Amino acid sequence: MRLKYHNIIYRWSFKKFALNFLVISMVTTVSFWYLASVTKADTRKPLLLTVQKGETLWTIAETIAPNDDPRLVVMMLKDLNKLNNSCIRTGQRIRIDI
Repeated sequence: MRLKYHNIIYRWSFKKFALNFLVISMVTTVSFWYLASVTKADTRKPLLLTVQKGETLWTIAETIAPNDDPRLVVMMLKDLNKLNNSCIRTGQRIRIDI
C-alpha cells in the first residue's frame, strides 16, 4: 500500500513541476521578446536640427508636425531640449525626435 500511495504523490508532483516549468518558460520568453523590442526602439539616433536664421520654435513646430497644434509641439520641443523659455539662437542644435 505504501508504494501505491508514493506513486500517486510522485505523479502529482511531476504534473505540478511540468506545469510550473511550462508557465515559467512562457513568461520568460515573452519577457525577452518585450525587452528586445524596447531596446531596439532606444538605440535609434536622435534627430537633430540646426536652427537657421529667422526660425523659431513655432515655425519649427509647424514644419515638423503640420497637422498638430503648434502650441503642443512647442511645449514638447521645450521639454525634450530642456529649454526654460522659447528663445533659440541661430546655429543652436535642437532635438526634434517627437
